[in-house]
Amino acid sequence: MSPIISFETPKHYRLQGLWLGSARARTVYIFVHGLYGNVFSQAATANLLSQTGAACLLFSNRGNGYVSKIRHTKTRNNNVAIIGGSHEVFEECRDDIAGAVAFAKSRGATRIILVGHSTGCQKSIWYLAGKPSPEVRGAVLLAPLSDYAAMKKEIPPALYRKTLAAAQKLARTNPHALLPESLSPVPCDAQRWLSLYTPESNEEIFTYASDKTPRTLRKTHVPLLALFASEDKYADRPAHELAQWCELARPSLPVRAHVVRAPDHSFSGRARAVAKHISAFVAAL
Repeated sequence: MSPIISFETPKHYRLQGLWLGSARARTVYIFVHGLYGNVFSQAATANLLSQTGAACLLFSNRGNGYVSKIRHTKTRNNNVAIIGGSHEVFEECRDDIAGAVAFAKSRGATRIILVGHSTGCQKSIWYLAGKPSPEVRGAVLLAPLSDYAAMKKEIPPALYRKTLAAAQKLARTNPHALLPESLSPVPCDAQRWLSLYTPESNEEIFTYASDKTPRTLRKTHVPLLALFASEDKYADRPAHELAQWCELARPSLPVRAHVVRAPDHSFSGRARAVAKHISAFVAAL
């Protein structure tokens, strides 16, 4: 059977991906890639997990690449919408994940684990805080960092304020217009910038930098595992502090958190260690 798959979301968008492992595995990991990522993000970890008797579903969500397109199957001529990390609307990630979950269930999955990486962590939590399928038994968060915190670390305060003002002004008239390159070297439209990099947005789920109550995180009711890379350049504080914040962020059902010795945000070269943590977490569910 070909590992190449495609599925339709509840709102009738067509997404493509890969299925690794048994076509009828009862345990399925659904990988949710981060900003500008794609179906191959975290593929090494997925490959290892697919050899444990489970299956892995990897797909390109609406944040793949900088600018991409997606087909709507219920409109005349399968109309194409422009998406990609530069233009996606964060809240629509629930539709993407719901489509992946439905596909996994159609193949017989009875235990589904979301595996989000980077901004895919926010997407996984946003899905879980809504009305998740009961087959979704837990989630793994790989490098669950605040994009707001990362941006505040990366650019001077004056430039942040200038970009914020420009994004707010543009969003009122043309939210999908790209910010000027002088303010955002990476292509990013106004609404996307505000979603990623302001503390008031729905996407600011890991609120350690804004010091707000993590309300969305606390709306989730499944076990969570958070893994942090020891040398993550996007972190604004030591990894052990991020892990501690995560463990305390949801008092009703504490998050398990660990620091993995890894050279970067993607856990490069550490797939085996990451897979080992995930396998142990899932075995205990």
